[in-house]
Formats: sequence, structure tokens, C-alpha cells
Amino acid sequence: MNISQLVSENAAASPQQYALIFEHEKYTYQELDTLSSQTAAALSGLNIGSGDRVALMLANHPQFVVTYLAVQKIGAIAVLINPEYKAAEISFILNNAECCTLVTTGELRWELSNAKLPHLQHVILIYGTGQEGDLLLADLVCDLSTSFHTVDVDDDTPSTLLYTSGTTGTPKGVVLSHGNLNTTTQQCAEAFSIQKNDRVLHCMPVYHSYGLTTIMLPSFRAGATVVLSPNSEADAVLQIANRFEITIFCAVPMLF
Repeated sequence: MNISQLVSENAAASPQQYALIFEHEKYTYQELDTLSSQTAAALSGLNIGSGDRVALMLANHPQFVVTYLAVQKIGAIAVLINPEYKAAEISFILNNAECCTLVTTGELRWELSNAKLPHLQHVILIYGTGQEGDLLLADLVCDLSTSFHTVDVDDDTPSTLLYTSGTTGTPKGVVLSHGNLNTTTQQCAEAFSIQKNDRVLHCMPVYHSYGLTTIMLPSFRAGATVVLSPNSEADAVLQIANRFEITIFCAVPMLF
């Protein structure tokens, strides 16, 4: 099963259930599925498709979730990049993964002003001002269809490409297949007993394997609500936990 169908199935079964909350923004499963379908159509319109590598260099933001799902829908591979990386680290990953597209912000994009990226064909900004030739996602999705036929995949089809920190050398790419993610998310949802009425606080980086495979996707599998925090500062996290009546909180020991 294509991992994006975790959201699509809940959109069909419980369309008005909240899937994602971020600060003052709320998205139902139906809205999240619609937005990701529009973004998928926009990427497809740029001739991005099965097997292509699409880099996401974004911090915790709803557009990360939307774009990640869209990349899955078209059968492409999401390459997740830490937005705090410097130009040399970012360039290495973009070139090593042979990314054809980078989705980021205008501010982060300027980190790559002088980088040599022979494989990169498109830079898509979720907001901000970039360089000549960069595309704004809002312009790409304008007036596009709200439905998109999700690409069928096998269990072994690559879904996501993560890179190790590279503390003892250059970062190494690690491939997660759709089958990997389906198995892991089911195991985590069952281990944490995530239920449809749960509100799961997500304060870990969305681009990290822990945030993706242990918090976000298992919550979507259960049809629960992900409350996304822009950061993991203790005071802010506690305020969010109280404000949204959080029932499940996953984090690293340091935060506790």
C-alpha cells in the first residue's frame, strides 16, 4: 500500500476528523488529502514522477506534511534534509541522491546561492523570495484539481531517503520502502495504543526518522490528530500540551 493512503483512507472514513493542528491552523483528514492531491498534481505537472528524488528541506510546518504526502502519491522518493545544515552538507545530499527537485523556503534557499547542483531542475518555495527561476508552490497549485490518482506501489518500492548525520565521515543514504513504513507505523500505533480520539503532540523534527515513523505516520494510521509544534522548547511544548489537551506525547529523554 502506498503510505499516503493512511490519510486518504481516513479522509474517506472520517472526513471531518482533524488530522493536523499547527498553532492556529487546523486541517481535517479530507482537507489534508485534498491539499496533498493538489500538490501531487502540481509536481506531476512538472514531469516529476515515479522514482524521482524530491528533497524536502523544511522545519516543522504543515506544508512539510502536505508535500511529503504528495511526493508519495506520485510514486517519487522524499529525501529529507535538516534545514539547519550548511551549504556543503545540503549540496552533498542533493548531489548524492541526484535530487531533481528541492522544496524549501526562500530564506533557506539562499544557503545554496553558489552551490553546484547538476541534477536539480526545480526549486519550489512554500513561502519567501528565492532566485530567478524558482517556483512558488501557491502558484503551482492554483486552480488544480482536488483529486489525484495515487500511484500503485509494491512493498519494496522506495518511499523515503534519510541520511545519517555523518559524524565520522560523509552522510550515508538509508532507503525506507513503502512496506517498511507500513509495517513500522502499524507496530508503533499498536505499541502506543493510539486511538482515533487521541491528540498526539509532535515536537520532534519532522525530517527525522523518529518524528516521521514513530509519531506522524502511526498517528495517521490510527486516524488520530497530530498537534505539530514548531519547536521542542519545554515551555512552548507544555503550553501546547495544555491548550490542545494532548493525550500522547513522544519525545527524547532530554526533553522530559
